[in-house]
Amino acid sequence: MIYIRKNQANTVVLTLNEKATSTTHDWLFEFTNELTGQTKLFTAFELSSNTSRYNEFVITESATENLYNGTVTLSPTGYWNYTIYEMADTSPTILLPASAIGVVETGKVFVYDSTENINYTFTSDESKNNQVFDQ
Repeated sequence: MIYIRKNQANTVVLTLNEKATSTTHDWLFEFTNELTGQTKLFTAFELSSNTSRYNEFVITESATENLYNGTVTLSPTGYWNYTIYEMADTSPTILLPASAIGVVETGKVFVYDSTENINYTFTSDESKNNQVFDQ
């Protein structure tokens, strides 16, 4: 799972080269919000010093987006799904999954804001009474 804190730069370490089919490529990130269905497509600079072992990126969550350098607005907070595509190493980078060589990884993203007060509501099947828990 990828954890993204709102309004800051987040270091993300993945193992994408395991499923890559070429040695020179770019990565296309696709994040889809589970509640709204909103999709964000972006690229991020790879910072890895040993790409045969891991792939390191900085994804900055910000109100001001630059989708070509990993700066993206992820709102609302909560769970998102991610898909990472291997892209041909071309310039300029294309933000289209249809142009991808293939999918190298999928998973979950949790976007959170430490300043938010989140309330969770649970409904019991037995009593149908709602319980609200403050975090």
